[in-house]
Amino acid sequence: MIDQSIVKRLRKIVGKDGVLDSPEDLASFSIDSTFAEREPDVVVLPTTTEQVSQVVQLAVEENLPIVPRGMASGLAAASIPFSGGIALPLTRMNHILEIDAENRTALVEAGVVTAILQAEVEKIGLFYPPDPSSNRQSTIGGNIACNAGGPRCLKYGVTGDYVLGLKVVLPDGRVLETGGKAIKNVVGYDLNSLFIGSEGTLGIITETLLRLTSKPQFVRTAVAEFPLRLFGRLVPVFQVCPDQPAGHGAHQRAPRSALLAFGQSTDKCASPGADTHSDRRLAVLVQHLARRRLQQHQHSKHPSYPSLVAHGSSPGQE
Repeated sequence: MIDQSIVKRLRKIVGKDGVLDSPEDLASFSIDSTFAEREPDVVVLPTTTEQVSQVVQLAVEENLPIVPRGMASGLAAASIPFSGGIALPLTRMNHILEIDAENRTALVEAGVVTAILQAEVEKIGLFYPPDPSSNRQSTIGGNIACNAGGPRCLKYGVTGDYVLGLKVVLPDGRVLETGGKAIKNVVGYDLNSLFIGSEGTLGIITETLLRLTSKPQFVRTAVAEFPLRLFGRLVPVFQVCPDQPAGHGAHQRAPRSALLAFGQSTDKCASPGADTHSDRRLAVLVQHLARRRLQQHQHSKHPSYPSLVAHGSSPGQE
């Protein structure tokens, strides 16, 4: 149970309607998309970076744990307040601050839902490629904190490949701004990469500057059916990398993921530092399951024909 004097101070920072502490509200913010569950002591809903900073400073002063969260669509339980304390949803910080068509960037707050941003930029012929399966629910801040991917990452890369800058509230309440619109922003430490995928452990992302591309002029879906006996012969098809965003290293990850899906791994396409031993173990398991399925169906009157669905697009003029 949190001291009511702290609750009063929190209400002074974010307003009366920005602090929730009823049993029903606490239960609503105790879960995500996993089976984990733990109620916070209080829920705080900021609307500005300054409010986030003040809440963090109060939490430090009172030695309270604080857990940022978006729309709780994650599957890693990263937004569950296992130690109680303050749950800090950023869902009220949901404004698209700027879409710069000339420089192909978007400045957005952390609580913007991914699909909403995608729809807005596509209205003017631009494109934000990352498409996590939860894109109609998940927020940009959560996507960055998890470095979310999605089916299109095989061609375009993951969320981190599109982050040009961040505004982050550090664990002591200070506000840090990283990156910028300039492509040649390469002096010093790559602080963007430090926070991307950090799951909120190094700071709370409140704003981000994102890179956009041209909206594809055409989208085509291909369906290929093949007998299981041809399973292994498809692997070479995935050894050729499709178009990737230049300079982002996505070409190293994409074929590796595709190959694993088909039961093989290749060191040639593995990312630097990848756990190739684990990859091979996974590959052996997938191949074993494929062989078992082939044995089950080889005498069947109706052999199984798995489907491979691949989505391709032709980008607009760059």
